[in-house]
Amino acid sequence: MLLAAFYLSSSAFGATLSDDEVKALKDIAKTLGKKDWDFSVDPCSPERNWKSLIEVNEEENAVICNCSFANATICHVTNISLLGNRITGSIPIEIANISTLQSFVVEANQLSGNLPAELGNLSQIQRMLLSSNNFTGEIPPTFAKLTSLQDLVIQGSGFSGPIPSGISLMKSLIVLRISDLKGSEFSPFPRLDNLPLRHLYLTGNSFTGSVPTWAKSVKNV
Repeated sequence: MLLAAFYLSSSAFGATLSDDEVKALKDIAKTLGKKDWDFSVDPCSPERNWKSLIEVNEEENAVICNCSFANATICHVTNISLLGNRITGSIPIEIANISTLQSFVVEANQLSGNLPAELGNLSQIQRMLLSSNNFTGEIPPTFAKLTSLQDLVIQGSGFSGPIPSGISLMKSLIVLRISDLKGSEFSPFPRLDNLPLRHLYLTGNSFTGSVPTWAKSVKNV
């Protein structure tokens, strides 16, 4: 079912999105060709009605705001979900300017190019779903700074290996799904026994060597 909506976590009348984030959304819309993002009213206004131009099943076109800041006068974007929008181009670097972002979903699109290293500056991000795209290059080592990230899913996205060792620094990681990395003979494999993992999926990758001894100590997976 089509989900094309703009959500508010607060219905406070008069709350507005910060100027920096409005600019970031405009830049993102321009880069991704999101002509359905109309900025004639504030992006966090209850009157907002961003509708997708593509009427397909399993599509999500959602931006979520939290408008509880500064006595319910200021809003910040916490979630951007563009699942199955058929968008092309590369991930806009301006995503990193939305420092309050907690969830970023761009699965099942036609995105390409490298991931911006600046995504590692999203200190509040908890969920990042990047599967089923046409990216190039490797997963940025700056992802090691995403210590609030709980759910990282990168399956069939065109990336090359190896899996960055910095993943072992993602101390909040519960779900890790990385599959089908290009290349061969990835080694060594990063330690994961210090993470609170509950779901681990690493199929279709060309790891070499034996299963590391610490793997036996990974719990709850």
